[in-house]
Amino acid sequence: MKLLHWLAVAGMAMLVACSADSTTGTNDETHTESLARIVMPDGTTPASGAVVTVTPRESIRSIAVGQVDAKGTPVVATALPDGAYTVLVKQGALALQVDSLAAQDGQLLWKGQDTLEPSGNVRGTVTMEPQDDPATVTVNLLGTEIYANVGHDGSFELAGTGTGRLRLRFLTTVPNYTTTYVTANMGIKATELRLDTVRMVYTGIPVVTGLAVRNDSLTGDLLLSWDALKYGQLASYVIFRDTAGALTFSAQPFAAVTGDSWRDTSAKGEFERRAWRYRVAVRTQTGTLGSWYGSVEGTAIPPALANLDAMTWTDIARGSVGEIGMLAGRIADEQRYVSEDSLRLGVRSTKDGMVMDSAVLSLPTSRFERLIFWITGFGGGKYWAFGHCLLGDGVYFARSDSGKVWDTTGTLPDSLWPETTDDLRMWGSATRLVLAARAGEAPFLLGQDGTGLVRQNLSGHFLGLSDSGWLGDGGGLHLLLHPWSGAVRDLGAWTPSTPMAAASLGTGTAVLSGGRLWVRRGGAWEMRAGKDLTRMTWVGDVLHVQDRAGRLRKVEVFR
Repeated sequence: MKLLHWLAVAGMAMLVACSADSTTGTNDETHTESLARIVMPDGTTPASGAVVTVTPRESIRSIAVGQVDAKGTPVVATALPDGAYTVLVKQGALALQVDSLAAQDGQLLWKGQDTLEPSGNVRGTVTMEPQDDPATVTVNLLGTEIYANVGHDGSFELAGTGTGRLRLRFLTTVPNYTTTYVTANMGIKATELRLDTVRMVYTGIPVVTGLAVRNDSLTGDLLLSWDALKYGQLASYVIFRDTAGALTFSAQPFAAVTGDSWRDTSAKGEFERRAWRYRVAVRTQTGTLGSWYGSVEGTAIPPALANLDAMTWTDIARGSVGEIGMLAGRIADEQRYVSEDSLRLGVRSTKDGMVMDSAVLSLPTSRFERLIFWITGFGGGKYWAFGHCLLGDGVYFARSDSGKVWDTTGTLPDSLWPETTDDLRMWGSATRLVLAARAGEAPFLLGQDGTGLVRQNLSGHFLGLSDSGWLGDGGGLHLLLHPWSGAVRDLGAWTPSTPMAAASLGTGTAVLSGGRLWVRRGGAWEMRAGKDLTRMTWVGDVLHVQDRAGRLRKVEVFR
């Protein structure tokens, strides 16, 4: 068994003459022969030939090297200055390390018997501030010439150490770090020691870590948080904000707080998502601003957009950018091609993603050098085209209930045509058709059988149509349902921007406004689609919508 001795012998004078068969040398070389004996692991065989290295206790450079003689005595051929030393004895894969041996009058005060044991390895990991590279660190086993370079991942290994008390020193070339010391014990018979993570002592301004951001679904604010620092000179945390993906980083702080979180109440837009990039740095009591490390990006989603996925969207087909409606039991979209002298019309209908092209109808765009104004759309289960010029010869029309056969016979009275064509649009449902100007004039009301065309003026802004009635805003802030017979019903206060289309069912109300789809069920409006919607129509209890790219979707709004 190896023995570690702290020897403090004052006034000790012990001279032992060398015998004829001992290791040759001067008296200074052999003063330790009778005081210590090094043996092999069997406990009796002298460790003859083992290398003895003597290093000042706080140094990493040896000042004397010797060997173990045939009797097991460590012999060092150098007079040692008074002080404390570490002695490392090695023979192959065996090692013995004795720490804090005293030297007096040129010799080590070492006695007793110690045993060589299998040498060991010390493994561990070094961490620094996240902006710095652990590969700049060197670790030394004090009192020996054993050292290791730390890897980029922070790992290191010291090979060939003895057992017992080990003192490690960690140095880096990076500024603002203090030399770091760690003491550990390698147990007897142990061949490996794994250290706890060693964190280099840092004296600079620390960086902020653990930065995270999340969207507050109730308010649309972005909530920023980070790991709190234990730093005596901390005055505040400074927040920098940039647009997500910006090529440069702003130098002007956006906000400052003393806690480890912050709420960005200006992050969200009214009806749009906004993405931001954040950084956080430390400001000291003297006003010095530290470095930032890393950034996070977050998207602020206003509450109006929080329920965009709260319904089922089904892509049907790629349509045109014309009107959509019902035709022969299928959702359909119109095809319009305008040239100098004609308007060519066609219809595509779809069911389960299958698209069918119709026959093409060509209509004139002038009559006796008079321009014909055409309005087209779906209603009453048919596709319609109404045209009018200033000749006073009636309202021309074409219609088809399949897209394959067109009826172009006859005209309608001029009195049915509105006085203005500004913002004139055709609105339809499965059984009804209205040709209306946004000013509130509704000249055509068409029954299910295609008869009963009458002119009727309606108050307010015409916004949509269903089989049970038409919807308008009444010129105010309330959405109104005007039944074809019966009293007007108030559907509730209107909060989004100016609507362009609306429809109402027994389960709720939907409005297309500013390219966005809003629904109301109960007492509140919720946005369900973000932007770019241009058309909508109801088929039973299912809404069909179209975007600017012509994509058709089926929307189960209230499921």
